[in-house]
Amino acid sequence: ICPQHGRFSPQDRVVLDAAVNERLGPSSPGGPLIVIGTQTLEQSLDIDADLMITDLAPADILLQRVGRLHRHRRKRPSGYERPRCLVLTTPGSLENALDHRGNVLGAYKRIGYGSVYEDLRTLELTIRVLTEKGEVVIPKDNRGLVEAVTHPEQLVSLSSERWQRHAQAIQGSDLAKAIAAGSVITNFDIYFGQFEFNESGGKVAVRLGTDTLQLPLSVPIFSPFGEKINEMLIPGHLAPSEPEDVITVEAVQPDATLLRCGDRHYRYSRYGLEAVS
Repeated sequence: ICPQHGRFSPQDRVVLDAAVNERLGPSSPGGPLIVIGTQTLEQSLDIDADLMITDLAPADILLQRVGRLHRHRRKRPSGYERPRCLVLTTPGSLENALDHRGNVLGAYKRIGYGSVYEDLRTLELTIRVLTEKGEVVIPKDNRGLVEAVTHPEQLVSLSSERWQRHAQAIQGSDLAKAIAAGSVITNFDIYFGQFEFNESGGKVAVRLGTDTLQLPLSVPIFSPFGEKINEMLIPGHLAPSEPEDVITVEAVQPDATLLRCGDRHYRYSRYGLEAVS
């Protein structure tokens, strides 16, 4: 028993993906099952469920998620003949999640608002359009739903002072990322004799933001799922301030392995990688 998310080693991710596919894939036998996971469940997994309970996400992302409901032809249990998706939201407007400068409050960031999805305008508009429509028919309503949440005219319709400041913060962040990308871009049209590699280019991720570290372990370990692990992924938000070239295995316990990289300590178990300090 374990959750499904991205903070597992690459070897364990293969095992977990296979286990979910076996139980929820097109040729699975069916039967009662609860799967708790993050966005990894909607990436490259051909799975099928009867009921989905999800945190709030922008409408285009929600459409991708509900594509995992009644995806395959199979007999449904009594009471689940129609697919259902329950979207969890906070009470009231998400304008309450913004401070006077338009930044997302820490209490909301801890539950994913402003951290997983930076632009709260798309979340606020998603709540509004779903509440107003009452019923969404897929795929007929797909385009209208996405445009109601992402179209520039819709975004500027949130016109209060806090929403305007939030929009400015989002635009400033996007501009900073674009400038950072432009400063390290490689121009292959320049004659090679004049070509210079940008020294900071190696620090730029494929997606701008925090980098995920993929480092070898000081000694191999066996995962909770019986896999031999030689390396580990550390997400950028859990990474040490000064990473080392190797993740040190400090102790192997019956239910977990304790790790250290730089100034941070970690615990790896059937719950995945967790920062201890």
